[in-house]
Amino acid sequence: MGYSIPEVRQLVLRTVYKYNIRGERLLDVGGGTGELTIEIAKAVKAREVHIIDIEQQALAKAKEQEFHTYALDASRDYFPFPDDYFDIVTLIETIEHLQDPDHCLIEVKRVLKPGGIFIVTTPNLAWWVNRLALLFGYQPYFSEPSSRINVGKAFRKPSPYKPSGHVRLFTLKALKDLLEYYGFKILIIKGSPGHHHMKITTFS
Repeated sequence: MGYSIPEVRQLVLRTVYKYNIRGERLLDVGGGTGELTIEIAKAVKAREVHIIDIEQQALAKAKEQEFHTYALDASRDYFPFPDDYFDIVTLIETIEHLQDPDHCLIEVKRVLKPGGIFIVTTPNLAWWVNRLALLFGYQPYFSEPSSRINVGKAFRKPSPYKPSGHVRLFTLKALKDLLEYYGFKILIIKGSPGHHHMKITTFS
């Protein structure tokens, strides 16, 4: 998928550096071409880097970086790693695309070492702009009721578009509840000022 939002990239990297997050083994779920994975791996000083993604074309580019790549659907496929294998797992702008995020979180929990770090980011459904949009009867931004036409948004006429595939939208409360249900302890919560994204860092 790659990472098209600079604010999310900067937020993740700032957090990694600020809290001196380190780990030899890194797994990036939904890492796509590895564009951001390279920067995270450098920041955490990872020696072994793995990427899971459903897009084989994107993974071909990631493989050029000598990352270990796996064409898998994180919503249903089991991760091909032993228990307690990774020091750090990242799920950047991916969980909202998953039909079954629960399966993915269960697998992340399984392959993450006790005390390991899990970083997850996703758009925040409760972004203040969306609250205003709903108040006036408009569709929240980044929600996609149609697979072909962008409809219901303020100041936009219905028009053909290619949806990004957001199938699960989270408020901060919903994401926290889900992570805690599956046994993650939340350490850090960060928002991207002026934008509709949130980042949570947890450990297993």
